[in-house]
Amino acid sequence: MKAQSFFYGINQKGLLFRFRFLGMLACFCAFSFGRAVADVTYWNPRPFNVTCIFELEPDPSKIDRTKDLKLWLPVPREWDSQKSVQILSIDPPPDGTYEDPEFGNQMAFWDFGKGPEKAVYTAAIKFRLEAYSYNAT
Repeated sequence: MKAQSFFYGINQKGLLFRFRFLGMLACFCAFSFGRAVADVTYWNPRPFNVTCIFELEPDPSKIDRTKDLKLWLPVPREWDSQKSVQILSIDPPPDGTYEDPEFGNQMAFWDFGKGPEKAVYTAAIKFRLEAYSYNAT
């Protein structure tokens, strides 16, 4: 049995959403910004297979389907201590992908309001990466 972690939250409109991560939760830092440091030593490369699942369980009586079912998820990328990032799958395929012009981060976008009504909307990104331990001085 795989370990599962759930994180719950409620946004301004009272929509309940749940994050579930399979694999290593710490790899969610894959979506963080890298930082350049003058003297850095990298060692101990470790491969990880990660599945990031976003689940949204809206209360149909409290939402506007045309506005409230839009989802943006950052797509993992390489940075200083995270190399060889391979996107294995994104399911369902996003309605669009966009790149932040300032930092170059990719975002996947879904508009679940355009599809059929569901009790739970799910988006999953599976990826592989090599994470390194590092020492910055």
